[in-house]
Amino acid sequence: MTPIPKGTDVNTPILIAGAGPIGLILAYTLAHRYSIPCTIIDRYAGPTKWPKMDLTNSRTMEILHMVDPTLVEELRREGVDGKWRFDVLFATGLGEEGECLAKWDLDSADEWRERIGRENDGRWTREPWLRIQQSILERVLRGRCQRHPLITFLAPVNVDYTVCHPATQEKGSYCTTTLSSANGVSTITSIYVIASDGAGSTLRATSTRIRSRRLPPAPPVSLVHFRSHDPTMLKYGRFWHIFLTHRGICIAQDESDTYTVHLFHPPPNVDETEDIGFLPAEEVVRRVLKADVKIDEILVRSVWKPNFAVADHYSEYNIFLLGDAAHQWAPLGGYGFNTGVGDAFDLAWKLAYTIRCHAGPMLLESYETERLQVARMCLERSWRHMEVHLKAWEMADRGEREGVGAWYTAERGENEDLGVEYGCRYRDSPVISYTAQGETREERAEVEDEWAWTPEAVRPSTRPGCRAPHVFKKDGKTSVLDELGTGFTLVTFTSEETTDLARSASARGFDVSILSLEDEPHVRGIWGNDIKLIRPDGYVAWSGPTVPSVSECEKIWDRVLGWTEDERVDRDAERSRWGDEVVKASELDNGFN
Repeated sequence: MTPIPKGTDVNTPILIAGAGPIGLILAYTLAHRYSIPCTIIDRYAGPTKWPKMDLTNSRTMEILHMVDPTLVEELRREGVDGKWRFDVLFATGLGEEGECLAKWDLDSADEWRERIGRENDGRWTREPWLRIQQSILERVLRGRCQRHPLITFLAPVNVDYTVCHPATQEKGSYCTTTLSSANGVSTITSIYVIASDGAGSTLRATSTRIRSRRLPPAPPVSLVHFRSHDPTMLKYGRFWHIFLTHRGICIAQDESDTYTVHLFHPPPNVDETEDIGFLPAEEVVRRVLKADVKIDEILVRSVWKPNFAVADHYSEYNIFLLGDAAHQWAPLGGYGFNTGVGDAFDLAWKLAYTIRCHAGPMLLESYETERLQVARMCLERSWRHMEVHLKAWEMADRGEREGVGAWYTAERGENEDLGVEYGCRYRDSPVISYTAQGETREERAEVEDEWAWTPEAVRPSTRPGCRAPHVFKKDGKTSVLDELGTGFTLVTFTSEETTDLARSASARGFDVSILSLEDEPHVRGIWGNDIKLIRPDGYVAWSGPTVPSVSECEKIWDRVLGWTEDERVDRDAERSRWGDEVVKASELDNGFN
């Protein structure tokens, strides 16, 4: 990782602006899973020192397992040991007069893994969740990206501006991005630019098309990250989070000696004119915990403000928003980072197929269609979780301690709304074929009415637009998801010939994996008897009772790859020179080419 050489222009298919965890995951997925070269830049020379996110949910761990199982293994070694539970407490303080009012009993990662194997009913993910600080996560991801031969890592670098150039007869559309560093100003030419540069995104701010949908702002928050061995910290036993009734939160970061407290302002009985930025770190800790805890070391002190906003568009020309540049909300429920990982996994395969000239224009356009509906759902749920705490704090202000305990006992969804985390279905996507061969739209609509989504639970389904359920095969060790290819996979439960769909894909220049599960009755019972076409991101692209005809195969591929018939016929004539250059630049053969 070095600054940009003075006066040097770098050409790359994809420029990723921002090396936070989401940008890093996109870069690693493109390079490791799809053999697509990319360049990632960041204004900071090293990973963050801030704890920030501390929950990598089960769907994110499932995604990372699909990208690279060794990455999951490394993260579990670096994160909190899987034996520790995720219990959440609600208390009046840690001092002598403190009282624990309620508790959410949440399984450890080890307990979750045991349940996944024991129940094996399609409701759970391939991997359990993980507690890991963002500072550790970034260090691991940066190391992998810096070592990867297809990733160019440039830092510290600032993005000044990007200009998008329309397609001409000589070449396709592209972008030029002007960067500044200690060595001066340089320009990078790329096909696409990914704005993964955070909530204050420079690239988003320059857009004339992208605006945000916002909810009312939350109060500012003081944060202190510190170390302490004081036994007062474990007054109620081990915990993951403690929510304090006087507008405070305490997070146990490592089950050892590292904690983070958040104090929401203005707290009761405090002058609202007080400059919270000048509150000593020790005073913030005391106000949150209501106890004089001995602090060994202050690691970080800051003030932040929860924002609740979602961009109304995710792209402009060849620029795409990713992560906090696209959506922001309070960390309640852990939706921010984890939604961003889903964005990156979705965008990665669509970029790969588009750059290799296998896809039509609607494929990249579908990134907004599919992921924006998820972000809007998470925005509403995150605000709902915020309202739960705001109401509890108001009740505590009125002295209603018993009511606070009962309220929290009834409102447990913050870390248990699995339907939000991985149970949603992509609706009205232009690249999902919702109707099977011979089925009328009226018949399909009647079937669709039978499928209902709830935020609290996951209903396993292989209907088009749903995430393909994890189910262990008869050996009890191999997940169906483990056997999906890096590209499209045709999953069958019969001995019926399926070569037409694969042959039509081969004629378009890419291969389709065939997964036969004819001798897996348990999997069939959950997945159903239909033939399924699974996308590279693990979502169902098409489902039918029989193998489609040759003409129907062409229609399916046109749909799921974003082509209209006319565009597909002309695609070779419009082929960009970039497609061939990307193939030549790839040094890794992972079966995707």
